[in-house]
Amino acid sequence: MQLRKHQADMLQICEQIRAEVSSVRTIIVSVTPGGGKSFLPVIAAARLIPTVADAICWIAPRQSLQKQAEEAFADGRLRNFLRHNQSYYSFCD
Repeated sequence: MQLRKHQADMLQICEQIRAEVSSVRTIIVSVTPGGGKSFLPVIAAARLIPTVADAICWIAPRQSLQKQAEEAFADGRLRNFLRHNQSYYSFCD
């Protein structure tokens, strides 16, 4: 699977946080429509839960983007790629 640049950067940042090389605790990303934003919370959850964080807070500006992220968490291809078993929970449903 080929990651886009901002997705690869997110993966690298999360790996640095997990390895305690970075003290970053807030990540703000601005990506154009269709850029693969909904994969970013999956990357963060897969790499940071439970070693660094109990949960990931991801704020989506639209319900359609929220739904895309929910689907990304359940996507078997992404689960295999990141080797994760995290799930999505929304406070807005």
